[in-house]
Amino acid sequence: MASLNFATVNTGGISRKFASLRHFLHIDQIHIAAITETQSKRPVNITGFHSYNKPSPTTRAKHGVTLLVSTSLASSQHILPPHLDHLQAVAATIHINNLNILFICYYNPPLETVSTQLLDYTSTFRHAVILGDFNARHTDFGDTISNTNGRHLTRSLNTLPLCRLRNQFPTLINHVGTSIVDHIIVTDNLTHITNTDSFIGTTVTSDHLPLVSNFTLQGPQPRPTHIPIFDFNNTNWTDFQNYITNNLPHIDDTLDPNTIDTQVTQLTQLIKQAQTLFVPIKHIPTNRKPLPPQILALIRVKRRIYREFVQTRSPVLKTVFNRLNAQIRRDINQFRLAHWSNSCSSLDYRDGKTSPDLTTTLTSTQTPTQTFHPTTRT
Repeated sequence: MASLNFATVNTGGISRKFASLRHFLHIDQIHIAAITETQSKRPVNITGFHSYNKPSPTTRAKHGVTLLVSTSLASSQHILPPHLDHLQAVAATIHINNLNILFICYYNPPLETVSTQLLDYTSTFRHAVILGDFNARHTDFGDTISNTNGRHLTRSLNTLPLCRLRNQFPTLINHVGTSIVDHIIVTDNLTHITNTDSFIGTTVTSDHLPLVSNFTLQGPQPRPTHIPIFDFNNTNWTDFQNYITNNLPHIDDTLDPNTIDTQVTQLTQLIKQAQTLFVPIKHIPTNRKPLPPQILALIRVKRRIYREFVQTRSPVLKTVFNRLNAQIRRDINQFRLAHWSNSCSSLDYRDGKTSPDLTTTLTSTQTPTQTFHPTTRT
């Protein structure tokens, strides 16, 4: 069995806390960290971690959230729905063994009401974790008093399939006193692999103390020899279009945000169904030569630019992203061409064993048979 540690901590400003934050991540062996109140207008980056950011807005300098995910884990950004855009929250999906687990880093300022909409949204996922500084106090948590946010949070925990990981130790210690305002909450479907207790971690020299817990998982699966991906180049686009046309849900003319979200969800599900039915799958081998550091560096820059574009929708960032994308594509093609040429030049016709094996490796792009989904129609 392997343990995967995750944590939340309010740094009270990140600019002078990088050294202590790195120390905490290393000493406590943290794989996923929710950092709240970064007070930074720039993305927060830590070596060895993918970084998902919502920087502090100019009007509220004490805000800002970051979700750090170890580079040893596969992860992807999760875009929260429009009705949650106003929140100090950022999310990512972590791919662990056969599970896709949604992690949401959330900061709720002291004078604002904890978002029951965010809790409702989290509860719609089978596997999800929401963690951060809720500024929610309740005697049920072991705190000395209960506040409005604590009562809202307790009410949601009692009515939704959510479980707060137990912690009765203060997470905030300042001149006013002590309180339990930072929390880790998981969906009920995760409790069988989650340590239902959380504990205080190594300090990051903030008035908040880190809150840490962990999953207990099976050891890592063997690295796959091939990765399945959708082959859009061989899609039957006529059947794809007809399926969507024949099954298009009714769209109401409305300005109600909830109705709009529902209609967008219905349309998205229909497109995914069409993709499953009419887009074939091909398998990409994983034994290719790793990309060189300079290309990987460009890819990291491209991803950072994309995240900023998603948040700002700036046409300048879109242009930069497209140029980087084109450059990366050219560089990868040149790298693979050079690798092919070098490998072919190393072939020795006198070596009857090595040459066929190398040739198979170089030319094998779809060892498993290409598979199509059944195209059943309704």
